[in-house]
Amino acid sequence: MLIFLSIAGSLYVERGAVVTTFIICYGITSAWAGYTSGSFYKHHFYKDSPGWKTAMGLTASIIPVVALGILLSLNGISIAYGTHSIPTTAALSLIFLWLLVAVPLTIAGTLIGRHRSPNASWPCRVHAIPGLVPEHPWYRQRWMIALVSGLLPFGSIFIEMWFIFTSFWNYVRPFTC
Repeated sequence: MLIFLSIAGSLYVERGAVVTTFIICYGITSAWAGYTSGSFYKHHFYKDSPGWKTAMGLTASIIPVVALGILLSLNGISIAYGTHSIPTTAALSLIFLWLLVAVPLTIAGTLIGRHRSPNASWPCRVHAIPGLVPEHPWYRQRWMIALVSGLLPFGSIFIEMWFIFTSFWNYVRPFTC
């Protein structure tokens, strides 16, 4: 949502509008995150297990706690150097916004996801007797996939770097005897 609003050009009116819009979008979509977390837990784990509370708590807290930790550490560094820092009231307002908006929306979304999401309809049945897994050919072995998977990124980066360096050196050929 933030990217589309930035493309529309309505976010560059005042300073800090992008960050404010990001925080508002996070708060609004926390209900969706809770619903997704609750329905995922319902479909993949035992229905009455108490782990859904842990999943809900992690859904509500992982991103804000990491972001707040980074924010406070960078703010502490800026205070130590005597440069501009975030006011304490702004940091407290972010914490209260998270506690009063994002956490209740995540809890409500998780409860709705656990109780109202449709039952999972998997595309195949699971048999108790395991089937035989055929042997892979040589080009589908793990070591071969690991070697080949780096070929495309390395090739594209090598070509880009070749163009960059030749533009720097203006197609000067090395000295040959």
